[in-house]
Amino acid sequence: GEVIFWLNGMAGTGKSTISRTVAQSFADRGLLGASFFFKRGERGRGNAALLFTTIATQLVAKEPDLAPYVRAAIEDDPSVTSKALREQFEKLILKPLGNLKGGLGGIKEVVLVIDALDECERDNDIRVIIYLLSQAKALSSVSLKSFLTSRPELPVRLGFSDIEGKYQDLVLHEIPKPIIEHDIATFLDFELARIRHDYNAVSPADRQLPPEWPGCHVVQALVDMAVPLFIFAATMCRFIRESGYDPRQQLTHVLQYQSRTDQSEIDRLDATYRPVLDRLLVGSEAAKRSAIARFRAVVGSIVLLAEPLSIRSLARLLDVPEDNVFHQLQPLHSVLSVPTSTKSPVRTFHLSFRDFLVDRQENYPFCIDERQTHERLAIRCLELLSTGDRLKKDVCGLRLPGTRRSEVNQDIIDTSLPPDMQYAFDLDWDACMQTLEGHTDSVTSVAFSHDSKTLASASDDRTIKLWDAATGSCTATLEGHTGPVYSVAFSHDSKTLASASDDRTIKLWDAATGNCTATLEGHTDLVTSVAFSHDSKTLASASDDRTIKLWDAATGGCPATLGCTATLKIGRAVTHLVFDKTGSSLLTDIGTFTLNKLSLLPTASTATPALEVSKARSDSLPQHVNRWGIGLSEDNAWITWDSYNVLWLPQTYRPTKSGIAEGRKLAIGCPSGRVLVLAFSQDTTLERLFWLCRV
Repeated sequence: GEVIFWLNGMAGTGKSTISRTVAQSFADRGLLGASFFFKRGERGRGNAALLFTTIATQLVAKEPDLAPYVRAAIEDDPSVTSKALREQFEKLILKPLGNLKGGLGGIKEVVLVIDALDECERDNDIRVIIYLLSQAKALSSVSLKSFLTSRPELPVRLGFSDIEGKYQDLVLHEIPKPIIEHDIATFLDFELARIRHDYNAVSPADRQLPPEWPGCHVVQALVDMAVPLFIFAATMCRFIRESGYDPRQQLTHVLQYQSRTDQSEIDRLDATYRPVLDRLLVGSEAAKRSAIARFRAVVGSIVLLAEPLSIRSLARLLDVPEDNVFHQLQPLHSVLSVPTSTKSPVRTFHLSFRDFLVDRQENYPFCIDERQTHERLAIRCLELLSTGDRLKKDVCGLRLPGTRRSEVNQDIIDTSLPPDMQYAFDLDWDACMQTLEGHTDSVTSVAFSHDSKTLASASDDRTIKLWDAATGSCTATLEGHTGPVYSVAFSHDSKTLASASDDRTIKLWDAATGNCTATLEGHTDLVTSVAFSHDSKTLASASDDRTIKLWDAATGGCPATLGCTATLKIGRAVTHLVFDKTGSSLLTDIGTFTLNKLSLLPTASTATPALEVSKARSDSLPQHVNRWGIGLSEDNAWITWDSYNVLWLPQTYRPTKSGIAEGRKLAIGCPSGRVLVLAFSQDTTLERLFWLCRV
């Protein structure tokens, strides 16, 4: 049979409940290999960075005989856990399983359960995960099968189309209506009977619910409102059960919304969540406006936080009394998981509640404006870090300057910094600056693709790494140069990457696949810099051999060599160069070359083209691109905005090279081998520079 089963259903149809049941069933039978439940908005579960390492850890726990093979993979490549998903899967899962004899603990078949794949942040990762899991069919020692659930989102559908039907699937919302009605009715009968029993157990005889409550016709009305959304049935049962309310009145309130139900998903979500929210709107118009403002401040923050926080931490972050947050959440226990402890995090029961609030029209009272809420949270984080006495030098009392955060015990951090402060720190780093680690030697050059989706970094370790600019994950490691790599540049269509090396060659790479498409030879000394023309047809390279070469980017041929030593009498080599937007001039660190007839460049066997040299030093080099917007000072000690020094860089973070995309993103390659990324919103003003910065 096939190795992947895809349970596909729209929001609220019960996929996660089924996943948990399936996982428990396989665990009880000893067949569960591992499980992973994606959840958008939760660090560690919102992307694929920890997927395969988590699965590998659980597989080793199930079968200790796997441990030597996984350990060998890590010892052979200590950075494998941060490598591309394909490398992680092959080295930590596929190859170790292939080395096993006799299956996992004598069992020949194990199952992976992966829930809510559509909530993985990066669309391409979704497609890669599906493809990699399909490769498990090649295993002979053990049958590794995967049970996946997701909404029918485009990236998931594309992923399954990539494996050409080599899977089984079931579409929940296409199951015959009578079957869904029966299942929801069974669930409602059970839950309403529990509500009746629990309510009667604490109520006087004259207030108790009758044995026949709520009655078959009422249950059928609820079933009609719910089909095909199990989330409706679950939410309404929590709503009817809420402490402090009469179940009869709660049920009557729910039934008022049955006329609003039709076949559209948004209308069914209306019937699910409006009964809970509308009861907050009581009193005068002023009271209603106040209730809406409190809801947006507290609940809007909860549904958009990067990491769930407790009531206590949320109150500190929002700078409101803890009691205010507590009372705001009291009527919302049917849509939010509110722990009894003020130290435990508040979570949404289901992603559809977030979708319901942020995807609404502006005229809906409880709609949440994502941009405004994120801006308010960012401002509060900065205020939290800028005021009070909780921040101080050596806040954890280590007395060891230079200690990495990863080397500090988490218990020490938790004792020294409360969760709200940690959230503010994490938001600051995640939103303003990201550290990409993986190179084993100094980073020499960085460049953004012109669609701003990919960052390339070159290193003295002889490799080029490609990074997803949104998530910071390494998507590919390009190997082939035999010496340090000094420069990288993307073509303006973002399809080709060029690299220059100490080995005297330039290599062209397919930016999508990471394959080397050409090796350009001709320089007699190390190549220091490369740059594409704006039409992506011509590549320029500079070298310590005191020449600049122009290459046909399509063929790799060298139509012209600019003999800088002989023609221009240059006393030193060119180290940086870039084309102007017209392609008629080449700007370098020693002057500007004007190419009179670029379209008529002679071949290597003919004379060199006519050149003009501007004596003025160019200001359009990689370190100093854009006097307006983001940039670096001449001494690399400051990040600048419109030529103003705004952020000082410590010595260890000053760049060996830097790259700029769209005038707003800055990537810095440090001597330590790290790459730091900063980005500023397009409409940022100087006084709000740090408020709106985000990656």
